Amino acid sequence: MAPIKDELHVLSESELPEILANGRVFKNVLFGDDLSLDDGDFTDCTFETCTFQGPTVRNADFSEAVFKNCKFKPAQFLGCPFAGAALSNCSFFDAETSKGCRFAHCDMWSVELKSCNFWSAEFDRCDLYALDADGCKFQGANFSSSTFSTVLSRKLVRTFAKFDRCNLTFADFSRLNLEKCAFHGCKISETLFFETDLTEASFHESIVDRAEWDRARLTKADFAGASISGLNLALLADYSGMIVSETQTKNIVEDLGLIVRPV
Repeated sequence: MAPIKDELHVLSESELPEILANGRVFKNVLFGDDLSLDDGDFTDCTFETCTFQGPTVRNADFSEAVFKNCKFKPAQFLGCPFAGAALSNCSFFDAETSKGCRFAHCDMWSVELKSCNFWSAEFDRCDLYALDADGCKFQGANFSSSTFSTVLSRKLVRTFAKFDRCNLTFADFSRLNLEKCAFHGCKISETLFFETDLTEASFHESIVDRAEWDRARLTKADFAGASISGLNLALLADYSGMIVSETQTKNIVEDLGLIVRPV
C-alpha cells in the first residue's frame, strides 16, 4: 500500500476494514469521492498527509482521532463526533472554489486545533465546548448556531473555549454565550459579536478592530495588552467592570465622539 514518492494511494473499499482492524493508521491516502465513510468507526485513528474528496460524511465517529497535514475538499460532516480529536496543519478550505467545509450537529468537545485552515467554515449546531485552537484561520467562519457551553447540572452551566493567535476576521459569533472564553493574540477585525455574552472573556494581546458589538455584554471582559479601535460603549448591553489600560482609554472615549484634551 506504500505510495510511490509523494503520490497518494487511492484507498479501495476493501482495504478500509483491513486497516481499521490492524493499526488504524492511514498515511498518504486519498479518500476518493466514491468511497463512503458513512457510519464508520474511526475512533483513535491516525490520518497523516491524507486527502479527503467525499462531499458528504454522515455519522462517522472521529473521536480521539489524530489528523496531521490533511486536506479536505469542500464537504459536509453531518452528525460526526470529533470529541477529543487533535488536528494539526490541516486545511478545510478549497482556494480554487473559495469554499469551506460545513459541520452540522457534530460533537467537537475538547477538540485541539493547531495551524489549521477553517476559512469560510460553517459550524451548524455543533458542541464546541473546550475547543482549543492555536494559530488557526477562521476568516469568515460562522459559529452563530453552535454552543461553547456544557450543562453539568440543572443549575450549573460551564462555558469555555480558547483561541490563541487565530485569525477571526469576519467570523460570526453572534448571540452566543462566550463567557470566560479566551482570545489571546488573535486578529479580531470586523468580527460579529451581535448580542454575544462575553462576560469575563479575555482578549490579551489581540488586535481588535471594528468588530460589531451591538448589544453585546462585555461585563468584566479583560482587554489588557490588546489593541482596540472601533469599540463604541454606547452600543453595548453592559460593560461594567471591563478592564482596559490607560493607553486604551483614549481610543475608547474618542469612539464615543468625545474629545480628549490634556488638562
